[in-house]
Amino acid sequence: LGATRHISRWLSPPPGLLSCYFHTLHSSTTQCKAPNPDAAAANGISVSSGMTKDGMVDAPICDVERATTLPFLADLDPLQCDAVEWGAAIAQGRLAKDDKALCELLISAGPGAGKTATVVNLIAEVVKRTPAARVLVLVFNVAAASTLTDRLGRFGLRRGSGLIPKIKASDPNHTGCCVLTFDKMAHQVCTAFTTATPGANTAFKTLSYRDGKEQAASHLQQAANRRNPTKPGVANWDVIIVDEAQDVTALEANILKGLMQVGRAVGATPGLISAGDPRQEVSPGATWYSQRCSQMQSGTTDSRRRSLILTNNYRSAPEIVAALNAFSRAAFPTLHHDQVAVRTDPGKVSIIEVQGSTKSIINNNIGRQVGELLAARPPGESYGLVPVSLERFTVGGATTAARQALHELHPSKFTLALTGRTTIPDGDVYLLATAQRIKGTERRLAVVYAADRDYDLVIDPGLMAKLMFVTLSRAQDE
Repeated sequence: LGATRHISRWLSPPPGLLSCYFHTLHSSTTQCKAPNPDAAAANGISVSSGMTKDGMVDAPICDVERATTLPFLADLDPLQCDAVEWGAAIAQGRLAKDDKALCELLISAGPGAGKTATVVNLIAEVVKRTPAARVLVLVFNVAAASTLTDRLGRFGLRRGSGLIPKIKASDPNHTGCCVLTFDKMAHQVCTAFTTATPGANTAFKTLSYRDGKEQAASHLQQAANRRNPTKPGVANWDVIIVDEAQDVTALEANILKGLMQVGRAVGATPGLISAGDPRQEVSPGATWYSQRCSQMQSGTTDSRRRSLILTNNYRSAPEIVAALNAFSRAAFPTLHHDQVAVRTDPGKVSIIEVQGSTKSIINNNIGRQVGELLAARPPGESYGLVPVSLERFTVGGATTAARQALHELHPSKFTLALTGRTTIPDGDVYLLATAQRIKGTERRLAVVYAADRDYDLVIDPGLMAKLMFVTLSRAQDE
């Protein structure tokens, strides 16, 4: 790769674009029980040691053959098994009201590490092993909630059988798992704590995104401060699980804090499990998860709180994983952890510099190059990615040139530039998008516009590094 020579260019590169190339196709759905030993050795990682980052609690390798209620647990790697076991232990400790038992688990999972599979197995194991537990799963959008509930259905968890579609404020003794977005949770909290008056629900719907969550956090804080607090069903949980925790801002953090305080006020503090990647913390105002990671690393938390790093990468070919490791090591010295490529098919990573006498000509040449690279793949398998807004810093000119090139090469195929609230289409189209818009997705080919020095005028370099990390990690094969 020549990582040392190229790292400085990735962090502040000249005008150009970055693309990753691979020669063989690979199914991203393939799951392996163990990482590639050769790739692990190349990164100085022992596969059999249950490794975690220095300063983290060492993760014991679990025996997947031990008694478990889940038929698919053996498909997970050892560290994923540990996450599932520790999650179940938190639920059991909360139900037993054991103050010395494990009460918090932080799962740090890099791109392609199988985080969603781990979270789904963890939820299912908790519900199956402790059916009396009250489990709240918080996500950030309806699509994520739908994905989780669909995958939980494979474990037999459905409405009326382990899954709760809606929490009733009058039922503090509900059991099972409820998957909600933070927005929906804020709505239910406000509804439960607001005096039942005509139009109260309608009034909440008129609140802004921020005001609704602030009002929910305020209700929870007031309930916790009462001398004899009541605990309606919406605030009665044994375990709270946060998926994509790197997106938690102060608004969501205050809701979590309120839920924990209400539980503490009545002598039943819920356990907390959060899963995410602090290096992908790109949402405006999101700092909660990286702060939690830093606290875990520094050793300032007690033994009842553990952190675990999932080190495998099932998505990308080895050279992409090596590039991500090199980039992460340079850009995030306090948050970095090496990933181990599970895939073994070879490939290469290259940086292409595009020349021109003016910025306008350079961007036009970049756009033409991007269009030609994308056209080499079927439209449903590729996208061009920009760290930030497609319209800023004349990047819009490069985007226009890319669309023109694609139209000339494939006039029958549609190219969509994702902006605003445009949703990613299901059909086979070429996509041009920002890091924010394609989080959680992956394609065989990713062509990344390199960030030039113009971005430094308005974007913090640390945030730019995270945006670049998100875009680079979307590639599967090329």
